[in-house]
Amino acid sequence: ELFEDFAIADPRASYIFMQSARDPLVRDRFWDALEMLSIPILLMRGESDDVCPVNVHRLMFNRIRRGQSGTVRG
Repeated sequence: ELFEDFAIADPRASYIFMQSARDPLVRDRFWDALEMLSIPILLMRGESDDVCPVNVHRLMFNRIRRGQSGTVRG
């Protein structure tokens, strides 16, 4: 819903944002940034989430220094 709201507010910016998320360099920088975060992170995913499968969620959680992880069921 948040992305859809963004697309309605500024379609061009939302398209550029979506394309940047697919860029390998941006993806690598994101994974590196996870290790540098010093604040606690709450990392959540949906039980049927096909964007962030459970194995990717676990890899992300293993990179953060402090935080909690959870799955929303149903």
